[in-house]
Amino acid sequence: MGNQDFGTYGFRFAEKEQLPLLGLYALGFERAWADYEWDGRKRLDGPLYLLQYTVSGWGELHMEGQTRRIGPGEAFLVDIPGDHRYALPKESGEWTFYFILFRQKHADALWTSIVSRLGRVVRFEKDSPAMRVLSAAFADAAAGRITDAYSASSLVYRLLMELARHERDKPRHVLPAPVQQAIAFMQANYGSPISIAQVAEAAGVSKYHFIRLFARETRYTPLDYLTRLRIQRAAELLQSSDWVLERIATECGFASGSYFSKVFRQWVGCTPGEYRLGRDVLAARRLTFD
Repeated sequence: MGNQDFGTYGFRFAEKEQLPLLGLYALGFERAWADYEWDGRKRLDGPLYLLQYTVSGWGELHMEGQTRRIGPGEAFLVDIPGDHRYALPKESGEWTFYFILFRQKHADALWTSIVSRLGRVVRFEKDSPAMRVLSAAFADAAAGRITDAYSASSLVYRLLMELARHERDKPRHVLPAPVQQAIAFMQANYGSPISIAQVAEAAGVSKYHFIRLFARETRYTPLDYLTRLRIQRAAELLQSSDWVLERIATECGFASGSYFSKVFRQWVGCTPGEYRLGRDVLAARRLTFD
C-alpha cells in the first residue's frame, strides 16, 4: 500500500439481468475529519455491504452495544442499513482508511459466511492478499480502469474470495511434536501396509489421543491424510510410468488393485485406468488436495 491521493469513486453500472454480477458501489481512500460520522440506521444508499480498513490513526465502531477502536491494520465489516455507527472521536488525531461498498444482491450468501467466520472486526496485515486486492482496486478506480459491470464484479468477487481464504491462511502455530512425527512416519512409509496404531506408536502417544490430536491440528483424520499421500503418489505413477495397476497399488500401500481402484475413484472421481488414458477425464501430472 504505497502513497496515494485521497478520493472516492462511485460506480452505477446497469444490471445485467442474464448474469448474477456483483455490484460495486464505491471505492475510496480517505482521511476522516472532525465531523466524520456515519449512522447505519439513517443511510439512504443501501442495501450495501461495507469493508473499511484503517491505514493510520483510529476511529470507533459502535455496534451491538459495544464500542470498538479500529486502529491500523484492522477492518470492520457491516451491513447497510444496520444498527451501527462509526465515527472519528475527538480523542483521535486522524483516521486514514480504504473502503469498499458493494450491493448485497448476489453477494449475501458469501458475505454472511465470511462474517460468521471472521467476525465484524478483523485484523489484516497491510500486505495480506485481501488488502492488496483492496488497494489495487482503488488504484484501478483512480486510473479509470474499472469501466464496466464485468470488471467491477470481478473485483468484488476477488476481494470476497480473499476474505473467505483469510481465516484458512492465517499463520498457523507449529504443529505439536507427535503430529510432526506422525507426518514424517507416514511420508516415509505410505508405501507399506502401515496401520494407524503403528503411526500413533511412532508419534509416541496412545491411538485414541493421537486420532483426536491429529484431526484437530491438521483438519484430516490420520487415515485420510495417509490415503491422500497414497493417492497423490499413485496419480504421479499413472502418468509417469507404464506399471500395471497392481504394481502401482502395491507401491502405494494399497492391499489390492481392486481396493486401490475403489479408493482412487472416491478421491479423484474416476478410475485409475480412465485417469491414465486422459481421454474423457483430464489427467494432471500432480494432484493437489485441500
